[in-house]
Amino acid sequence: MTNLTVHGSARGQFNDRPLLVFWEMTKACQLACFHCRANAQLVGAADELSTNEGRGLIDSLASIGSPRPILILTGGDCLMRDDIVELASYAQSVHVPVAIAPSVTPQLTDSTLRSLRDVGVKSASLSLDGARPSTHDAVRESTGTSTPRLRPLRVYVNTDSRRRSIPPSCPPTFASWPTSPGCCTNCG
Repeated sequence: MTNLTVHGSARGQFNDRPLLVFWEMTKACQLACFHCRANAQLVGAADELSTNEGRGLIDSLASIGSPRPILILTGGDCLMRDDIVELASYAQSVHVPVAIAPSVTPQLTDSTLRSLRDVGVKSASLSLDGARPSTHDAVRESTGTSTPRLRPLRVYVNTDSRRRSIPPSCPPTFASWPTSPGCCTNCG
């Protein structure tokens, strides 16, 4: 059998360490998406990790050694946490790479994305639920969540950041996706 190398790591790396760690930082979110398993609420839950406990989680990831897993901050809406920039900065300081998977809400602003980028977050993943704003809004059970929120994504795209849009696979969105590449291309 040939020894396969992927991204500098020998086959079997997944037996030793995770490649990705998703931290669902909060249940807080301004949306009520029918596909979300977070059962979102407007405020965080009492049992969410504190900032210090979050640092402990990050320290445990840093102790794994190289290559460290990528820590993906998500939720609910990870941008509902007041300490997201602080925690992302801390992770970078201990060499744990960070990505974000925020909700498409008013929290998704140019300023917040710049702050996260400035502390080393170079990857963002957004769920776009349809090529048409009406489809996206129907899935999110909220109106006006699509178009205005794409502007900050354009700011992020125009940097050296990586981005990914993830269309969920649910029947209400299937019909709109044949036109979605244009939607994503127009964002960058």
